[in-house]
Amino acid sequence: MKKRNVSTWVLVVLFYIIFMPYQLEALTEEGDILHLEFDGANENIELNHEAVIKDGIASTTIPNPAEYQFARVMISAKNNPSLFQLDSANTKVKYRIKVTGHADAAVDYIAMRMKGDKDRQTFITLERDIELDKWYEGEFVINEMSASSGKEKFSADDPVTEIRADAKNSMKEDRPITIHVDYIHVYSAENGDEKDPEVMELENNLPHLVSEANPGEEIIIPNGRYEDFQSTLVGEGTDGAPVIIRPETPGGVIFTGNTNITLTGEHLKFQGFHFDQANPIGQQYLIGLSGLSHSQVTDNVFHASGPSDPFGGIIRIQDKSQSNRIHHNTFKRNVSMGIAVRVNDNNNMENQYNRIDHNYFTDIPDVSELYPGETNGLEAIQIGQGYGTEQVKVYTTVDHNLFENITGDGAEIISSKTAHNEYTYNTFKNSDSGFTLRFGSNNKVSHNIFFNTKYGIRVTDRNQTIKENYMYGVGQGIRILAGRYDSEAEVGRRYNYIPVENATISDNVIMYPDSQGIVIGDGYSFNPTSNYQYFEPINSQITNNKIVLEQGDAIYEVTGENISYQNNTAELTGNDASTGNIDTGLISRKLKMVYNSEDKLYKSKKDKSLNLEPLSIMNVGPADKWWLALLEKKDLPDMEEDIINQDTVTSLIKQKKPIETTNKKPVKLKPKSLKNKDYIAFDIKEKKDSFPAWDSMKLTLFEKQDEEEWSIAIANTTENWKHVIIPLNEFHKSSFSNGNNVMNKQELRYLLLSANSNEKVEIKNVTAGQFYAESFVLDREKIELGIGASLPLSDLSGLVTYQGGDQAAVSADEISWELPDEQFVFIDKGILETREKTGTTSLSATYRDMVVNIPIQTVLKTIIDVTASDEPQPENSKENTIDGDLHTRWSAEGEQWIQYELRDRIAVNEVQIAFMNGAERATYIDIEVSSDGKSWEEVYSGSSSASTTQMESFKFEQKNARFVRIIGHGNTSNNWNSITEVNIPEIGTEGQ
Repeated sequence: MKKRNVSTWVLVVLFYIIFMPYQLEALTEEGDILHLEFDGANENIELNHEAVIKDGIASTTIPNPAEYQFARVMISAKNNPSLFQLDSANTKVKYRIKVTGHADAAVDYIAMRMKGDKDRQTFITLERDIELDKWYEGEFVINEMSASSGKEKFSADDPVTEIRADAKNSMKEDRPITIHVDYIHVYSAENGDEKDPEVMELENNLPHLVSEANPGEEIIIPNGRYEDFQSTLVGEGTDGAPVIIRPETPGGVIFTGNTNITLTGEHLKFQGFHFDQANPIGQQYLIGLSGLSHSQVTDNVFHASGPSDPFGGIIRIQDKSQSNRIHHNTFKRNVSMGIAVRVNDNNNMENQYNRIDHNYFTDIPDVSELYPGETNGLEAIQIGQGYGTEQVKVYTTVDHNLFENITGDGAEIISSKTAHNEYTYNTFKNSDSGFTLRFGSNNKVSHNIFFNTKYGIRVTDRNQTIKENYMYGVGQGIRILAGRYDSEAEVGRRYNYIPVENATISDNVIMYPDSQGIVIGDGYSFNPTSNYQYFEPINSQITNNKIVLEQGDAIYEVTGENISYQNNTAELTGNDASTGNIDTGLISRKLKMVYNSEDKLYKSKKDKSLNLEPLSIMNVGPADKWWLALLEKKDLPDMEEDIINQDTVTSLIKQKKPIETTNKKPVKLKPKSLKNKDYIAFDIKEKKDSFPAWDSMKLTLFEKQDEEEWSIAIANTTENWKHVIIPLNEFHKSSFSNGNNVMNKQELRYLLLSANSNEKVEIKNVTAGQFYAESFVLDREKIELGIGASLPLSDLSGLVTYQGGDQAAVSADEISWELPDEQFVFIDKGILETREKTGTTSLSATYRDMVVNIPIQTVLKTIIDVTASDEPQPENSKENTIDGDLHTRWSAEGEQWIQYELRDRIAVNEVQIAFMNGAERATYIDIEVSSDGKSWEEVYSGSSSASTTQMESFKFEQKNARFVRIIGHGNTSNNWNSITEVNIPEIGTEGQ
């Protein structure tokens, strides 16, 4: 992979040139570039035709609010090529602006925009929630402005051709507003306000490096601390060869202060950065995905970061950003929303098919703690903003994230406000909040785990599926809310809660809720005020749920119509517990829920369907665990010298006798040098099958209490002995800094294995040792002849690991693993596709003096190539139909075909096809087969079922074919053909 290093570029010299095409009045401040005060006519500028000047104020009124929402004053150059030329990106702008208008008008914000030549166009939000007839004064740095969609920010010497002041009226009816501009003053920043030269160099060089990078190149930013960094990065990689932007070492680049980064293009990978108190000013996001597709933001850490606004976002997905992945990041003590998908205007209706996974959100405080008087905002994840856009189909997947110690607004850790999203396999722990389907229909919430949260899941709107979730110790389990309509609210915002219809609540396990397990019609008022109208949930199914409780009601119906209850079970373990108030579909009996030590959940002995495992910090966040050093230090227990007999632990190197250890009883070790040691290892198991599912453990090495210590979180234990190997370089100081690791220490006196629950574990065989490189010398001839297909060495890098998780290093002729001297080697079976034969084989490799065979399972590959008549959307390519992912697709408009070449002339009698939005519309298709790709025979003509998004089977008389073609004729909604997946089952090869 080709790499470029920012530091190798020559430092750009900043020019300070004053270019002044005109002067409205005598300049009064040194460093003025442009001083706009509207005191008279001027031949060098012109305003938009709606604007008028009166008493030195430029004003514009929205002519028709029902059709147009912006009042704007636009200033452009006349008789000159530009208004002014920037002396640097740190040029400052002062302004004085107010809005007047109808008393019931609702002004969302005041913004300023600038245009230049070519692709330069930027904007900044100056104020929000505007109070009418109030002058707003302030200033900003031009580099703080964000690039408009598909555009770039300004640099030194760039000309500015237009300045525009905007006010947005959210009322789409006859309530006009007027924007008034008193002055706009552009001037050079004083020397004391200039940024660090290294930051300015990076701001000037990085956009060019990214835009000029070839697919597969790495842009490496030198390690260091960068304050007030602002940039728009536009790049284009390809599938499998993204343009990678990363620091020299993970976490080695720290962005702080007024930082704002916009990513645009396709196939980018933004990876491994540390954002520490990075709080953009005048912007609504820290990192913006703007017109970005098929890209990744991964392995980053955000601490106390985001705009100082509970409704801003650390990461915002906007402006038709699609098929991106936000994964393995850590968000700690956010000061704004964590990740927000914008769905609020015409530019944001197609932010679709994005995935948010394996992120860690922790320590988000009460919103009122950061913003006194505020009661809303600060969600960890928000998908859409509702109110007029709630039924937009976004198709976001949120999976395998861990949320811990979160309050925010006290109701919404995740706020779902759009349609057709999926939330699955997430873990919510110890939080004074919950999950809310706030707006939007056809969402699926399944296989999530809730431990000790204020709420489980709140449900509104139509066709929601809540299935196979596990809840333990929640305030309320599942709340199906009543619909509520406010006739006095502004148009478009009158449904506070959209009525629930056709909800499916099934196969959930709810253990020990504080009040109700499931409540239907929650919030319904039988005596509403004059402006409120309530709607009861209707036509919904509550089935196969299991509830165990000491108090409160298992299922309680406040109100509902045609609610079906079937096969629900409640176990009442306390005198204050009740089945609730429904008559059928719920029985009370002992469920015999037992604790399962493998997945740390309580399950019914007979029910094996709930296949869940709670996430820990070892499953989420950046893969390189340097960031664990940023977790807050926990108080250590008192160190008692004689808790454990000295004979119990003979030394750090040899220990055969089991040691019991809890949070109160640390293991004491005699002083022992760790010089030249690379890892510590031990055997561990639970003392008894008693660890709660929410528990976690920490291993700490230290000299004595209140002095330097080094810690690492470790995976939960099992009831059987398990060997654990932990590299010493993964231990970090237990303080909020990335300090020296434990390998720099020569002696340790104590080892502490602590569990939050104070439950007991046993450890034995404590050892320390060294890693050394081992080469597996591969027999290339056996690879080729053994399975009938060549296998790149890079495909083998994940097949052999040691238990600590280090991956192999791959070179041209060999694969090397760092192996412990304990000789633990674990070999997993790999799966390869081959055209020639199926079955199992093995890959021969040499390890030390032994021959190691890596078992390989081969599967027959039927489809070997795909072509299409048209591919108008590069992101929706023909290859998406054979990638095994129902969230990707091929799309083409009109009568179009997609064709598959098979590995041989084989017998077929069906084609399996999945269609985009297949549950809502029928797609018209013909299917043809051919032996040579020239002469075609039609074998099927008809349409899909309009009942599923999964694979549908289209059968026909058995034919021998080498090519299969699907011809699309549009669908019942429009003229587009959109296929998500195709499979062609094989009956046999001709002649067999």
